[in-house]
Amino acid sequence: MNSTRHQPLFFVSLPELQKLCAATVTLNSQIPETETRSTQIKTCRQLLFLYQEILSAPVMGTLNQISVVMAIPFYESGICQAYVERHGATLEAPQTVTPALLQTCLSYTLTARLAPRWNKAGHLLVQGKDFLSHSGRQNAVVIDLNVSETQLCISVEPCSIRLPPPELGDFDISANTVKLFDSNENTVIQQHSILSNWCYVLPSMKMGQIINISHIIPPESPFRSYKDFQMHWKSLYGYILPEDLEETKTYLSVYFKPIGERFFTYPLSCIRSQPVQYFPRTDAEVVMNSFLSDMKSNFSQLCGFPVKMTSKALYATKELSRASVHEIKPKHTKLDGEMVCVVSLTEAPPRKPALPGIPSRCSTEKSHWMECLIKEPGAHSSPSSSESPGGVSIGATEKSTSNKQLPGVPELPAAKSLGTPVNSAFESTLPKVSKIIPIFKGKLMQMNGRITNQTDRKKKESAGRHSPMKSVITGNKYLTCETLTSKPTLPVKESNMEGSVKKSGARRRQKEEGYSKLKRAKRSKTST
Repeated sequence: MNSTRHQPLFFVSLPELQKLCAATVTLNSQIPETETRSTQIKTCRQLLFLYQEILSAPVMGTLNQISVVMAIPFYESGICQAYVERHGATLEAPQTVTPALLQTCLSYTLTARLAPRWNKAGHLLVQGKDFLSHSGRQNAVVIDLNVSETQLCISVEPCSIRLPPPELGDFDISANTVKLFDSNENTVIQQHSILSNWCYVLPSMKMGQIINISHIIPPESPFRSYKDFQMHWKSLYGYILPEDLEETKTYLSVYFKPIGERFFTYPLSCIRSQPVQYFPRTDAEVVMNSFLSDMKSNFSQLCGFPVKMTSKALYATKELSRASVHEIKPKHTKLDGEMVCVVSLTEAPPRKPALPGIPSRCSTEKSHWMECLIKEPGAHSSPSSSESPGGVSIGATEKSTSNKQLPGVPELPAAKSLGTPVNSAFESTLPKVSKIIPIFKGKLMQMNGRITNQTDRKKKESAGRHSPMKSVITGNKYLTCETLTSKPTLPVKESNMEGSVKKSGARRRQKEEGYSKLKRAKRSKTST
């Protein structure tokens, strides 16, 4: 992977947050505990597919709550309330919409509506509804969203991957056992016959342990046929499970240590024996254009308000300089398209969500910010200080106050890609306004390192020795750092003051010992 590549950035205008409202849906408490999570996801997806005016996402850390964002007139229409009541759930009072909450709901809604053309697999979106049965290279993208008060910034990283479906031999099962399993549908491969029982489970790509493999669905499973699995995976994740013409199917019972003794049943097509394999690609623009075309068709409006997105990608170039401890000076960077930016090399504190009970997903992964000003070559600018929506004081340049910004409709710059001027996504000519450009950390490099570390930790637990060098991933670059070890310290010479203090203390102790000896001698004479 090329760690020095630039991430394509796209900007989308957003409606004013004051025109939107948010609410929390709480599911019926009578739902069985084993079905709560699936009911939460199904209800969330039903809301965003039934009503294009709604953005929704499961509330992080809960199994029975859903966050919804909609326009105030749509809330007042009572459509959402009627749907919630029909399903025995409750809808809390509306609240104001924060950028953090809008980002959470936008991310989940966009991912759900892109399936099955782009399917979630870990942090990736893999192209093609038949990706589960594809064994060769496949197109994929990693998207990252960042929402401010007036705009949405989308980072798109195209990549080429392999995520082939597994074979039983991949889990170190002997050939005789596999042959017996294929010939008899009542055969069950137990855990002691599966020498490599770790697997990756879609769509999260989390690791679990295979307990057994069989042709028959276990009786404790809530599913009774392969058709039930197909409906379940389509309604929860948008997956299209392959149509297996064979009468015998293969099912795996998987154990997850954090969950406990409960086993989960998966079709073989939803399991992977190895992590994602990445390959360099030369047609990144083709993949990106295909993804953008699908995204625009599913993202023409937001809560009933029309949105517009830049037609060409912008690429931020960073030039960081070493700064002193006491003062951090902003360093100018450039965007292709004559964008002049000012980067603040300070880490933004995490945002505090304004809505109670709805955690923020503006995590520290996006904690570095830079605020840029779109300016024409030769335009006069003066440095000033402004505050970003995240609450971070960032140095920026401002234009003269003659140009005024239209409320709620930020204008996107006329960008240049590889020196070629392109038109803005906006049809009308608007005055130049400042943009907030978030610096996204490359998720492809982070994922690759995280998966490698997780695989090594799971499959090599018996290794007792560790290398004194560790590979640490920060942003888009690998850094090598040494493991800290305690070393014997060299003796330090005493200062004059310390020496005099120690000498005076020794003299004092000698005098006290002399006095105590004299007292003991007098006592002995008196007693005799």
